[in-house]
Amino acid sequence: METDYLIIGAGASGMAVADEIIEHSSADVVLVDRRADPGGHWVDAYPFVRLHQPSAFYGVGSTPLGDDRVQTEGPEAGWYERASGADIVAYYADVLDHRLVPSGRVRFLGRHDYLRPLDGTGDDHEIRSVADGATTTISVRRAVVDATALESSIPLRHDRPFDVADGVDVRPPNELEGDGVAELGDHVVIVGGGKTSMDVCVWLIDRGVDPEAITWIRPRESWLVDRGSTQPFELSVGMLEHQSRLVEAAARVESADELACSMEHLGLMHRIDPTGSATVFRGATISRHELASLRRVEGVIRGVRVRAVHHARLEVTAVDGADAADVAIPRGATVVDCTAAGLGTPDPSPIFAPGRIRVQMTTTGVVPWSAAMIGYVATLDLPLDEKNRVCPALPRTGTIDALLRSVSTGVELDARRRANPELAAWNAATRLNPGRSIPEFVATPAGQEAFERLVRHVDDACRNAARLVGETASL
Repeated sequence: METDYLIIGAGASGMAVADEIIEHSSADVVLVDRRADPGGHWVDAYPFVRLHQPSAFYGVGSTPLGDDRVQTEGPEAGWYERASGADIVAYYADVLDHRLVPSGRVRFLGRHDYLRPLDGTGDDHEIRSVADGATTTISVRRAVVDATALESSIPLRHDRPFDVADGVDVRPPNELEGDGVAELGDHVVIVGGGKTSMDVCVWLIDRGVDPEAITWIRPRESWLVDRGSTQPFELSVGMLEHQSRLVEAAARVESADELACSMEHLGLMHRIDPTGSATVFRGATISRHELASLRRVEGVIRGVRVRAVHHARLEVTAVDGADAADVAIPRGATVVDCTAAGLGTPDPSPIFAPGRIRVQMTTTGVVPWSAAMIGYVATLDLPLDEKNRVCPALPRTGTIDALLRSVSTGVELDARRRANPELAAWNAATRLNPGRSIPEFVATPAGQEAFERLVRHVDDACRNAARLVGETASL
């Protein structure tokens, strides 16, 4: 088999890259995934999962996800719709079946594993069928695209990091669906402090579980973005307001924590426990409704990780590695494992190399925007060093320092992209750019005030943020 691009992984990254290559070149693509269907981790996600942000800027560039509908009921009335996991899986299947494959330039090989280049070098690569073990050699004319670096680790598929005694009810969030709440017994123990654990807590409380019947093992505390700051179209002035306030604060603070606290004071970022120390920042968003629900859970055990689950106790260690006393839990409690790491945090490496493209974060925001930009830049007639200059790999540390880095690098990187007319036009038009609607609405009084604030403080903010993270302002 021969192809121009061999894309490993048909999740959000791989699908966005393939879509841009088909749209902006005459190249053909072979898309390989170990799953039978496209969609990556969404295929295995828990059934009540939803996007953290509006559907308006998720998916692939060519095809809208949802109807850009404003919700009229519920706690998020007035905000734009967020697709469910099932919606996203169906969307990617539709994009593959009605957009990519009908182009005549995409072949999808589901249930195949990528093995290696046959001899470690050259243009020939090997894949193997999960079904029967048969191998296929693929000759790649342009590049192999590794779209797995940002793959999400989720509870259903990850290696559980603690031991479980025989007979203890430990389950992933997937097994809470349907009428499962009625089968949980008198107490639920939620293990993990990330967005999955928050989703589980809110879901249980919304379905009538008493917050006093929940024990929450929360190793570390997170900073979360207010979801009202992520709205598109006519509400995108809120996004500009968020950015301008971030820049204004970044011009004067002395630490990333002080910057986050400044944003919290304005109601633009949140901690579940506003009195505690939060160090994690992975870009997750939250609504006021969710925040209020989470704060009702008082049985929180902080600063420990579970080592083993027994019938009436948890063996734990402190996050810093020190010994910690066992945690008593009611006998017969249901333990929900939410400890998977989520979105990958690969060490940054050049995205573009001879014969290789490694998809990583190159924008601040969600994965599809970064992946689509990489796919588009792959089609441009630019030297590799210039492709890497306009699409550098941004580190994903998962710590609050990322907030400072977004300021210290963002302006310079935006300037580089604006200097390339083709890339600037693409970035202004793609539906995956969360801020694409801002220019249409900046002329409002609120928008103009936020824009002027941004301009007034941006230079000082870039210099100060770069100083605090120990870097020069340029990338």
